Amino acid sequence: PLVGALSPDGRLVVVSTNPPSVWEVATGRRRCELPALPDATRAAFSPDGRRVAVLGPAEVVVYDLRAGAVVRRVRAPGGEPLFT
Repeated sequence: PLVGALSPDGRLVVVSTNPPSVWEVATGRRRCELPALPDATRAAFSPDGRRVAVLGPAEVVVYDLRAGAVVRRVRAPGGEPLFT
């Protein structure tokens, strides 16, 4: 199933496509893709809207949208699911 999250200011939405992608709400234009975690199941924006956390089966990846880079990656020990 497709899962999305709206940025705090309502201007962006992140959608758990494969790979996850960030879209501008007003224009419908894709802003960027987040390829480090193609099998994302959930996503959330930081309170200031600058970062997106994407949850996969065994890891969480945090992207800085302005830098276009991964700023943090947390993997479950042994690849076990983080959440069930």
